[in-house]
Amino acid sequence: MSLGLLFTFLAIVIAGYGILDQVQKASLEMFFPWKILICAMAFSFLLSLVPYFEISYSWNIPLEYKTIFESWSFIILIGVLFLGVVRHRQARLDIKKKDKFANFLGVCLRENLFDEFDRIIKKNKDIIYQFSEDIIQGIYNQRFVRSLFQSNSWTPLELLTDDKLIKKVVSLKYKPIDTVIREMLKLEESPLQSAVVREFGGKEPYYISDREEKLIEDTFQNPDWYLNTRADYPLVMSAVEEIISGRLDEMYNGNGRLYESRQGISPRSRCIIFLSLKTHVMAIESAINKRKEGDFYISDLLDIFRNVLNHSRYNQQIWEDETVNSEHPTPFAFLIYEIANDFRSLSSKCIGAAFDSSNGSIESPGRIAKDLAAIWSFCIWEITRNKGNVSEQFRNSIIKQYLSFILQVGFEQSKVLSPIGTNIDLDEWRDLYANQLRKQLAFNSQDEAKIVLNKVVDNLDIAEQYVQQGRDWLKEQIGYTRL
Repeated sequence: MSLGLLFTFLAIVIAGYGILDQVQKASLEMFFPWKILICAMAFSFLLSLVPYFEISYSWNIPLEYKTIFESWSFIILIGVLFLGVVRHRQARLDIKKKDKFANFLGVCLRENLFDEFDRIIKKNKDIIYQFSEDIIQGIYNQRFVRSLFQSNSWTPLELLTDDKLIKKVVSLKYKPIDTVIREMLKLEESPLQSAVVREFGGKEPYYISDREEKLIEDTFQNPDWYLNTRADYPLVMSAVEEIISGRLDEMYNGNGRLYESRQGISPRSRCIIFLSLKTHVMAIESAINKRKEGDFYISDLLDIFRNVLNHSRYNQQIWEDETVNSEHPTPFAFLIYEIANDFRSLSSKCIGAAFDSSNGSIESPGRIAKDLAAIWSFCIWEITRNKGNVSEQFRNSIIKQYLSFILQVGFEQSKVLSPIGTNIDLDEWRDLYANQLRKQLAFNSQDEAKIVLNKVVDNLDIAEQYVQQGRDWLKEQIGYTRL
């Protein structure tokens, strides 16, 4: 390569570098072999001076040697550029590059460009845990996470499937988990939303790819992951914060027909409260199906239930309007109704999981079943003493569901346990739910709550077999007083 060509090559390199944005330059600084390029250019420069030395010192260098010198000077430079392209495409990080990577993160934030960040993170999923807590916290900057999610890149959540990274997350007080979940709940579309609406309705034209479905199975539907990351906490806090902000009070105390709709796109498919609630329910259901016991924070359901109930307002004009659904006239009523249904559904699944159809035996209630009974009964006590938040008919229907479940478990097992006709001794399970309600009444003694319960007991459908057989027993359990 002649000296002129060498300077031309240098000019092209400088010009090419100059047109790059700051993020690309920071990326090249991490991966491009600049030192090797400088050495190669110095070597090529020396080779390009050979003809001048030949003239000055009257050297007689054969033509074939000159050709070799020029060829190698060109090959070396092109080889270094090729190596740089390969290394940049591979984008492999190591601990030695931590300072450069930290600088790269800062440049991305300043320039508000995140595509290169996403590419590099994807290339290094397996080693992110090796970086310091400060860098990991930087990776989970809210702006990074939001930008990637909005571009349908779920890398921030995918990284959190690494157990080694989760250990670092714990030491960061779960901040990455908090950021990821809060940002997912805000999205118009996400794999989490698709998984929820597929199971609980709210959006007909949903789509979830196999990769996204696998991601949800590895995270929110993975009991071990759910517990280790405390994913429930940002879920319940997001829901509670949305409720107590008060910005939904007027809308969610209005006509709930559209909110409850199962056709088209319902507002609940984008409702943080609904998505948080059902994600938690989905996680508990997965734990039951996989027979995983532990503290799955069933009390989170109570937190949502209590706050929704407190912000619900009974407006006779709305609640008795012919256009509303009498079962749950408003969005807030619908959420209360759904939580009550979730308690019943999860409790039934606990019984089903404990039943061994091969020998007809039933296991004793586990941790999840006991927590469900305790929290469900507390919700019942909450709604019995609440005034002005829901209609009397609605309140009684929520209480009736709990009492009917107790009687079904004890006196008509086919209502909660398949196959129909199964005659299994579920007295231990029946007593669990009855005792929890009795404890609530004893610990939170209020005559008004007992009066409400007695009224509901009196109005149970006597045509039902379980009511005929178990109502007297139930009256004894709750300390029935004839009104």
